[in-house]
Amino acid sequence: MTRAPFVALSLAVVFALILVLLTLGGCSPKQQNKVQSLDDIATARIGIFEGSIYDQVADELYPDAPKLYYKTAADILTALQTGKVDCMFVNRVSAEQVMREIDGLNYLDEYLGYEDLAPIISPNRAELRQEINEVLAEMKDDGTLEELQQKWLYASIEGVTLDDYELSGENGTLSLATGSDNTPFALIGENGEIVGYDIEFMMIFASRKGYALNIENMNFAGMLAAISANKYDLAATGITITPERAEAVLFTDPTATVPMVCLVRDESSASSSSFIEYISDGIQSTFIYEGRYRLIVLGIGVTLALTALSAALGTVLGLLLFRMKRSRLRAPRLFAAVIDKLTGGLPAVVILLILAYMVFGSVPIGGFWVAVIGFSIIFAAGFSETMLVGVDSVSDSQTEAALALGFKRGEAFRLVVLPQATRTIIQLYSGQLAELLKGTAIVGYIAVDDLTRASDLIRSVTFDAFFPLVASALVYLLIIWLMVALLRAVEKKTGPGRAKRARKAIEALARQ
Repeated sequence: MTRAPFVALSLAVVFALILVLLTLGGCSPKQQNKVQSLDDIATARIGIFEGSIYDQVADELYPDAPKLYYKTAADILTALQTGKVDCMFVNRVSAEQVMREIDGLNYLDEYLGYEDLAPIISPNRAELRQEINEVLAEMKDDGTLEELQQKWLYASIEGVTLDDYELSGENGTLSLATGSDNTPFALIGENGEIVGYDIEFMMIFASRKGYALNIENMNFAGMLAAISANKYDLAATGITITPERAEAVLFTDPTATVPMVCLVRDESSASSSSFIEYISDGIQSTFIYEGRYRLIVLGIGVTLALTALSAALGTVLGLLLFRMKRSRLRAPRLFAAVIDKLTGGLPAVVILLILAYMVFGSVPIGGFWVAVIGFSIIFAAGFSETMLVGVDSVSDSQTEAALALGFKRGEAFRLVVLPQATRTIIQLYSGQLAELLKGTAIVGYIAVDDLTRASDLIRSVTFDAFFPLVASALVYLLIIWLMVALLRAVEKKTGPGRAKRARKAIEALARQ
């Protein structure tokens, strides 16, 4: 069997296996809901959104209840539906939006408390907070805030769009960080733009005060760090006011106060549908509705561009590190060793966060280019080791023979050793490229909408993990296969030719 049909068959088998597992999962007995009242939460497994106020609420009200932490609300909902957690703490506004999309969920009638939501401001922009509070007071007086809340918070937001606002920019441009995975406060709208309650509130403020807005979409986990480091002027995406956060950033007056509820499974509200209907509806909501396939396409482009640029720059830097490691001077070898220790000892996400919010915290450079720099350094360290392994795979006798024939040391390496090491280097290089491509999945932490982030954004709107994750998994598999196949073809073309040229060079010098 040729390689292309084999890969196509492999992808088909993987997809079929996923469908079988999904079917078996749907046929498995449903776990009964053990949370019928607030008292039941004391022994229930609580799903907690990392960094949210609900962690503190759970500690205060139910200190003995086991807590499971998740990075996105969509992940908690999946865990709740599959019985991995028994309940989820969330504000009532978000809970009602979820219940419109997912059958079989409901929230308890009793409230856990109330939370105040507000934008956060960079610590050195106190005057900006004052301006927002002034506009907020005006909106309360003229009824604009109540209309905005009715539009986004207390009704179905299907098909709802932003009104048109004139953002003159006469007083400058504000950089606004948001996370479009927090319906209805910030989400991806029909045309791929970011919409929602907080977004429209900020547009009303900007139009009244003569600002323009530069909106950056990013992961919530990195948002507070970005604002604390003055990377953005402000952030808004349904952020809860807490004393701990108020020590690091500035909060405006609350733009909304919402009840906190406990979301649980409720089989009595679940509607039955066939497997075919589930597949059809899933494809429609994930890819077709509001043109969400465009998020996947754009995410693929960002992932490929990030991988290609990081690999190119990383290869050049890797060659430089390789030369340093083989240098006779101690300083270059020490520098290369430090780079190896840092890249080998720190997780890639930590390196990206340090670069984004410490090294380039006050520099006007986008998250994409920060990611290129970070992954180039990581890739360079690995590629320098690949070069060492490839060169070491060639016997020292080859160098000695070349020197004995009159080659200079540089010529011996370039004409004799390197051509023979190329085959090993390319084999290892293809694996490095695959790891680089997969590693870029973390760039959502620094406001880069890659393929994985696109999948997360779709999940945050549809609350269905299956189709976005399967789509991104198949795309990753296909890209990696194409990349490895291309390098294998290069290896077959160049490997024998380089070795042949090396033998000819040796024979020519021997004749001289």
